Amino acid sequence: MYRLLIVDDPESCAALQSRIDWQSYGFRVVATANSHAEGISLALDLHPLLMLLGIGRGCELAEQ
Repeated sequence: MYRLLIVDDPESCAALQSRIDWQSYGFRVVATANSHAEGISLALDLHPLLMLLGIGRGCELAEQ
């Protein structure tokens, strides 16, 4: 299984986790984060193959 990290607001994180059968695509959601700082910390610790970022948080992370 590939590791997936979702970084967005709590409602979007919950929706992305519940509405998509990630396992059928070979992914396991290893964590969710609600801020860019938390997302960076989790990414450094967990080394996900894929990060899904909300547009606002994605721009914040790109600047880091």
